[in-house]
Amino acid sequence: MSPPQIVDSCLHQFRKSL
Repeated sequence: MSPPQIVDSCLHQFRKSL
């Protein structure tokens, strides 16, 4: 998993929790 993908994944999770 590349860093950009990890960041994207984190953002996705964050938006879902909102």
